[in-house]
Amino acid sequence: MLLSIVGPTATGKTQFALDLSNILAEEFHIFDVISADSRQVYQGMEIGTGADIPPHFQKQQYDPSSVSNFVQPYFKRGAVRIHGVSILKPNQEWSVAQFRDFTQNIMTSSWNGNGLPILVGGTGLYHQHIFTHDQKIEIPPNDAVRQHAERISLADLQRWLKETNAIKFESMNNSDRHNPRRLIRAIEIELASRTPLRQQKVHMEIAADSSVIQHCMIGLTDSMEHISQRIGERIKSRLGQGVLEEVQRLMTAYEETTWMEPAFSATGCKEVRAYLEDKISYQQMQELWQRREVQYAKRQLTWWKKQNTIHWYAVHEASWRDEAISQIKRFLYTAKHAQNSQ
Repeated sequence: MLLSIVGPTATGKTQFALDLSNILAEEFHIFDVISADSRQVYQGMEIGTGADIPPHFQKQQYDPSSVSNFVQPYFKRGAVRIHGVSILKPNQEWSVAQFRDFTQNIMTSSWNGNGLPILVGGTGLYHQHIFTHDQKIEIPPNDAVRQHAERISLADLQRWLKETNAIKFESMNNSDRHNPRRLIRAIEIELASRTPLRQQKVHMEIAADSSVIQHCMIGLTDSMEHISQRIGERIKSRLGQGVLEEVQRLMTAYEETTWMEPAFSATGCKEVRAYLEDKISYQQMQELWQRREVQYAKRQLTWWKKQNTIHWYAVHEASWRDEAISQIKRFLYTAKHAQNSQ
């Protein structure tokens, strides 16, 4: 059994997942909350990315000799373990394929211990590829492509992709067309696809078969007005928690070239840096940060609304929690009954 809590940012997904550990305490021995957030995975960025660990959770480490290929740290309190938060340095590689393997190991460990894995977060590709055989996500970074990309302009990158695969470029939205990382990755995938499959190192095994796994997806949503308001309040809170000092430490610790890494594209990071470098005012920093995060929430909502297997709940409605919990309990009852009948 797998439970996913999805939806746009600022809808309370993580807190709801943690609350479920109390509501379902009699059903499971352990609750493995897995962060499906592509930026909360990085260390030293916890305030800006909203990866704050709840109070009294202690950092733990699996024994790699007892759990194969499962050595990332996690945080634990009682029966709850939180995975995928603050586990890598910002300059370390982290991909969809790595997340998939990481998540499958956690799920297997959880099931073996009569636990419930709960996948939480708004990065849609992470959820989409949990049980994938898609060879594209296995394609490693191409150093030659990336070194050349550092020396050319955005327009040259766009031209390069058009020449490599014009159909791919035309299929990209405006945001992706102006995102160097997305352009570079598309070029890498296209070049790799020209290599005979026998020469590619492709992972074709998965730890769990999605066809036999009972999976329930709960979506939390709200009006954009409410989401925007909460984003603004959250930004003020993070400023009060010390996000300026956090970004200053990152500026000191990492060279300019490293700031091209995906970690530093986290919403708020570039805006705070621009303020610290006296390029924009404090007010402009807040406004730009909020605007960018609202745009991100809109893209998330658009992506998730296309998925037709999600049970949606509007968090501004008084009854949403009771209704969502009832749906989850029905799912668990049905899933356990199916397991017992096999």
